[in-house]
Amino acid sequence: MSKPIYIPSAPNPGTDWWSNKAPWKYNYVLISAGLMNGKSIKKAFPDMREDMFIMGDSGGFQQATQGVRFSAIDIMKWLESNVTVGFILDLPPIETTGNSGLGKQMDTVTFEKRLELTVKNVETMMEVRTKKDFKLYAILQGKERKDMELWYGGLESFGLIDWGISPKTGKPKDIVEMALFLRERGVNNIHVLGVSNMKATAVLGCISDSFEALTYDSRKWASGTMYGTYWNPYTRAYAIEMMVREGGHPGPIC
Repeated sequence: MSKPIYIPSAPNPGTDWWSNKAPWKYNYVLISAGLMNGKSIKKAFPDMREDMFIMGDSGGFQQATQGVRFSAIDIMKWLESNVTVGFILDLPPIETTGNSGLGKQMDTVTFEKRLELTVKNVETMMEVRTKKDFKLYAILQGKERKDMELWYGGLESFGLIDWGISPKTGKPKDIVEMALFLRERGVNNIHVLGVSNMKATAVLGCISDSFEALTYDSRKWASGTMYGTYWNPYTRAYAIEMMVREGGHPGPIC
């Protein structure tokens, strides 16, 4: 029986669980290649512990939400040199407003174009990969089952056995549908991207029994616990008031 493992998206200012100097430690962290601009983790975070499990995001989310474009060659080289496991460089088929990352799925023609570009990126990454044992996660996209089938079919031939899922909302229904879609196809190791609200976390705990390994991440969750907005029985206003009054930190409460 497996347990879902939370991988904080960081490092954020003031959160240094990954550091040798930290008073408390946690062995997992997610860092995006898209935010590192080619800089190595050792140079950016010299206090990063050697025993850290570092999951490397590829920057696909930034491509969809911020209009930037990354080189699949550069991303693959960075991942192999800096992290424990990494993700393919996809181009998520979503329309967004600003940098929120929230929005509706694109029309079928655009969806297929995004898939085509993603496939080309993966082809390039597989060609330049030098460490054959480096674990590279594929990413499943699609709101409807027919779209998931199309996206999965485009990436299946690469033989990547570990998959990330990118639910378009944090609703338990969307998470379960994508997870079960992969489980039906024999996938035993999944990562849930950017979703960890309270309901979602409970669902992840339930479905984790169906997988050998299940991990998930969210920068929002980490920020929320820091400021008392998640896993806290109080309202945000009351939590902040309590923090000021008592000179302490109201959360997280787990």
